[in-house]
This record gives sequence, C-alpha cells and structure tokens, in this order.
Amino acid sequence: MWFFFKTSKQLGIGLLLWLLSGPAAWGQVPGFEWAVACGSAASADYGVGASQLAVDAQGNTYVLGSFAGTITLGGT
Repeated sequence: MWFFFKTSKQLGIGLLLWLLSGPAAWGQVPGFEWAVACGSAASADYGVGASQLAVDAQGNTYVLGSFAGTITLGGT
C-alpha cells in the first residue's frame, strides 16, 4: 500500500508541475530593436567584438567592445 501512495504522490506532483509550466512554454520570442554586424567570423581572431551591453532608463543602448585597426562608426 505504501508503494502505491508514494507513486501516486510523485505522479500528482509531476502532473501539477507540468500543468504550471505550460504558460511559460507559450511565451513570445522578443523582437530585435536593432542589429549591427561587427567584423566577420575571421575578425574574431583579431579582437573585434562587443563584450558588454547596457540599456539606461531612457532606452539608450550602450555597447562596450574592442577592435584592432580601423573602425567606422555611424553612416559617415
């Protein structure tokens, strides 16, 4: 009798956890606000890349990274 109760209890807890995890599985994938390429796959060997990202209270995005050689920022 104890074996049946233990199995039923585990089954009940498992079923409850499965039902509670359902809404999390239906979450939306967030869209990108922006995306910018930085170098190429080969440039990873030369130290080009972003290492930190932060967004302030006004929604401004700050990216911290490093590069070697010449870089052009913006459209000019």
